[in-house]
Amino acid sequence: MRGRMIGARYRLETQIGNGGMGTVWVAFDTQLHRNVAVKLMRAGQHDVPMLRNRFANEARAIAQIQHPNVVQIFDYGVDSSIGQRGEETPYIVMEFLIGENLESRISRLGRLPLSAVANLVAQAARGLGTAHAAGIIHRGLLSNRNGQRDRGDRNRREALGNRSCIAQRAGASR
Repeated sequence: MRGRMIGARYRLETQIGNGGMGTVWVAFDTQLHRNVAVKLMRAGQHDVPMLRNRFANEARAIAQIQHPNVVQIFDYGVDSSIGQRGEETPYIVMEFLIGENLESRISRLGRLPLSAVANLVAQAARGLGTAHAAGIIHRGLLSNRNGQRDRGDRNRREALGNRSCIAQRAGASR
């Protein structure tokens, strides 16, 4: 799949995640010349109407949220060049956040100070609260999908899950 074009615009580079609904790739947006994250619905699921609708609804719902702790959705589409036999594969394009996930950070540093844990939990709670207020239920927060990105003196935190993507963008209050 590496190098394959999605939606005639996004070139898949590296697979960075694998979950129940699909795979997540770092991709290059050839029109805006930036990296994005592309979530591809798993083969065998996109032909199940209920699952396909859930995937599309996820994109639409999260795209409506503007909050410093919720990752931005840039695009949603269906591509027939991905699957076998010309099957249509839904995809979601979102903000790409580089960083160390929480699982790796704990492996590297060991036990985190209570203040750092409290800060991470508070950020995730703010994003989840906003998502819940919009009617979105997050179905999984995993330690290998929670991370931190350093940008100079500002940090960006993310928590990627099966139903929504939560993040703090640079410059947002902690």
